[in-house]
Amino acid sequence: MEDEGGILEIIVKDVVVGCRKMSDTMDIRQGDYIEIKVSDTGAGIPSNVIGFIFEPYFTTKAIGEGTGIGIAMVHGIVENYGGKITVNSILGKGTVFTLYLPITRKRKVQRPYESAELCRT
Repeated sequence: MEDEGGILEIIVKDVVVGCRKMSDTMDIRQGDYIEIKVSDTGAGIPSNVIGFIFEPYFTTKAIGEGTGIGIAMVHGIVENYGGKITVNSILGKGTVFTLYLPITRKRKVQRPYESAELCRT
């Protein structure tokens, strides 16, 4: 899209991963998630490259144009928090990244810190 332009679209919605088939296919736990889809109508990602895009320092850009660490960092963060990121791409049509982030429940209120004198026994 950098050279020829296009449309960038971001969609955010709540989803429930509830069936075994979906959770097994995506290797994700059943539960409530925020789904973030980021799609573009750019050139797409070639099939011989798409398997490497989540690898640190992998890039198809020229020296000085990028490090290849960005998408690898996103992948690591999402997976570390129990989420999942997927990518689908068609050459000449564009790419869709889908992120699933687990919804966290509100934590119990923690008591504020109270100072106390420590005694030796």
